[in-house]
Amino acid sequence: MRSLRKLMPRRAGLWLAGASVLLAAPSMASAADYLLIPDASVVKYVVDSSGMVYLRNLNEVDASWAGCCNNFWMNLNTDAGRGQFSAFLAAKVSHQRIVIYADSKTGSSTVPLLHVGDF
Repeated sequence: MRSLRKLMPRRAGLWLAGASVLLAAPSMASAADYLLIPDASVVKYVVDSSGMVYLRNLNEVDASWAGCCNNFWMNLNTDAGRGQFSAFLAAKVSHQRIVIYADSKTGSSTVPLLHVGDF
């Protein structure tokens, strides 16, 4: 019985170390696509009555990205969405570059843009 007690802390420590490595490893499921837009003024968008902003023509910047209509969006009803749209508009009016991250180049009507900015 005594030897079993000595082993338990070691096994728990090994398990925790293994779990930490697995949690820190990058996951394919969490991979995101990014698009660097050299001049944000070329991107068209629409704001609907529910407070959603949809980017419309990303395929004109990079043909591998989906185009119209409800694929890449920001929710103006959230702080994050307002911040993203603010960064986008600042780049758009000043003809600056902007970078967007999305779950996928094909977009999603259920998942908003992950990041918008110049990084």
